[in-house]
Amino acid sequence: MTDQSPPVVVVQPLYNDYRKLRRRTDFGTFELSHVDEFVDEMLTKDFLCDIALPRIPNRWTLEAST
Repeated sequence: MTDQSPPVVVVQPLYNDYRKLRRRTDFGTFELSHVDEFVDEMLTKDFLCDIALPRIPNRWTLEAST
């Protein structure tokens, strides 16, 4: 990312996005999810889609620093 905005600010509009996603599970089946749920998992989990995600500070820490 070339933008220096905190990650929470960048993904904030996606919390209001309720489009459906079809995600493949480890067992080869598909499950229905939504974009806002996927974004929440990106911000709260360490691994997603077999990718180690970088740690980001808590939201209230980022908001307090701006």
